Amino acid sequence: MRISVRRLVMPIFTLLVSAIGQPIAQAQTPQYSDGTLVYLHEQEPPCLWGGWVQQAYLARQVFDYLVSYDNGKIRPWLATRWSESADRKTITFHLRHDVKFTDGDIFNADAVIDNYPAWQKGIGWHGFTYMTGFTKVDDYTVALHLSEPNPEIYNVLANGHYGFQSPDSLAHNSSEDKCLRPVGTGPWKVARWVRGEGISFVRNDDYQWAPPNAQHNGPAYIKHLEWKFVPDATTRWGALVSGGADVIYQPPSAQWQALQRDYQTLSYVATGRPQAFSFNVQRGPFTDQRVRQAFAYALDRKQIVKTVFKGAVPYEATVHLAKAHRFTSMLTIVMH
Repeated sequence: MRISVRRLVMPIFTLLVSAIGQPIAQAQTPQYSDGTLVYLHEQEPPCLWGGWVQQAYLARQVFDYLVSYDNGKIRPWLATRWSESADRKTITFHLRHDVKFTDGDIFNADAVIDNYPAWQKGIGWHGFTYMTGFTKVDDYTVALHLSEPNPEIYNVLANGHYGFQSPDSLAHNSSEDKCLRPVGTGPWKVARWVRGEGISFVRNDDYQWAPPNAQHNGPAYIKHLEWKFVPDATTRWGALVSGGADVIYQPPSAQWQALQRDYQTLSYVATGRPQAFSFNVQRGPFTDQRVRQAFAYALDRKQIVKTVFKGAVPYEATVHLAKAHRFTSMLTIVMH
């Protein structure tokens, strides 16, 4: 049985964890089901876990994290509380005692320490976090050490890259298994990955340790999640409209107004430079600063954003997207 009553469009960013429901006008308390939710994503990464954002989307289904990001605030998750040293280069985390991996392995201080080498090897930008490693204080307490204080360290630990794999799987599973079928503590388990098509997840029936800001704590309401890779936005949109999908990622901007009217939507734009045009200042006309300035001044950036995104992304005048603006423009002009 496939649950097809839910119509939820997630255009920019989604963490699809324990999701099932009804159309907005018929909202009900969800019930547990053996059904299947079909989600259409855009890009297929080489492995489920790693340092690329496309891997973070998938890792969120299988792994859990020390802390949780909640609209600008940091909440407990696998760590129940923490404290910092006076120089802010050591953070002591106290861990939950009731968490286990889907292979039966126990989550504890040793598990945290065993995962650190995988972080070092698997996340290309790990060095920029200033983390140098964990030490064990007791069975359920670890100390994280930093070479320099990092005011963003909790946001780093809360993102989709720094999840935990089973120590037994790290020690004994093949590289292919750790790539395609990693073992975590999260709400879903990987059942099968067919390259070029999608990943089949099955519910973790033992899951009981969602963060306090989650809308649901406990096993997912549905038993199966089909995560399919469909690169074309129009095809994803067509599948949603025809009933071939329950949830889609990044629909065509031209459909934004219609989908806001007829579907549930969630929009999140990351900070930084998600989409940008940069001048070639090495050769050609833009080597002249006056030409670059004239080009920038001549552009109607508000109209560009309106035309391209059809209201899906509001205009942001600054060059980089700021944290102070939750919904911001994805198009920027960068002057050198």
